[in-house]
Amino acid sequence: METVEIEEWDKARVQKETNIETLKLHGAYLGFIEEKLGKEAVIECISAMAKHEAGALQNIPTKEDGALKLAVIQGTALKNFCGSEDVEVEGNEEQAIVTIGKCMALENTRELIRMGAPITEEMSCDGCRGFYANLAKFMGLENADFVRTDDGCRYVYSKI
Repeated sequence: METVEIEEWDKARVQKETNIETLKLHGAYLGFIEEKLGKEAVIECISAMAKHEAGALQNIPTKEDGALKLAVIQGTALKNFCGSEDVEVEGNEEQAIVTIGKCMALENTRELIRMGAPITEEMSCDGCRGFYANLAKFMGLENADFVRTDDGCRYVYSKI
């Protein structure tokens, strides 16, 4: 019997391609919703997605609670699924901060813009911020502050 060697993927490339496809998919269905039903329907859709996600996340057992739980979940997802770099999380149950030094969603949005996609950096960042602000709300927190930098951003979460 012959042994087959399993190829190890280039994780950075897979993350980038997955992130671009996700951005295209979200852009397509949210664009369709906006065209058919208006911007308020898009906001309602994002809120519904965040509510569903919050229910799932609250049931995940973690050693962190409150604001720190959301910050760790967000930081972990952005670093490992999206490939964002220089991701830092600090804080406690009452208040936590997620800092993304280089956001790959923003980097990939810039690539889509160069390819002619009808999206702006502001639209992309507004979508991400809206999702996480709603997610925080449904987890009993607030997105107390959001600051965008040239290549990333910072979220501050606090207990309500």
